[in-house]
Amino acid sequence: MTKGTPKPGNPSPFPPLTSASMLLCPHGGNVTSLPTGMPPAGYAGGALPLKITDPMVVSGCAHTNPCIRAQWVGGVTQTPDMRSIALCWSKENIPNGTVIVAKV
Repeated sequence: MTKGTPKPGNPSPFPPLTSASMLLCPHGGNVTSLPTGMPPAGYAGGALPLKITDPMVVSGCAHTNPCIRAQWVGGVTQTPDMRSIALCWSKENIPNGTVIVAKV
């Protein structure tokens, strides 16, 4: 098996990010995803899986030109995981760095 490939019967080594995941801007601000649409079929409650189309807001950024939003960038599937990349943006639409996945 190749590195990163789960063994049969084991869950993925890269679980999807959910509304319970802790995401941070590079300056310590909280990144909050605002889930849109209907929960997936078979959803039984709890944390909602994030989608690359969900809007994300940033609060508490300590940068002099603070991050106010974040957006997933290319190369991700419909549901981001810890390998996915999102950029934080200022109100002037200047990229301020990448989102940190502090907890899946």
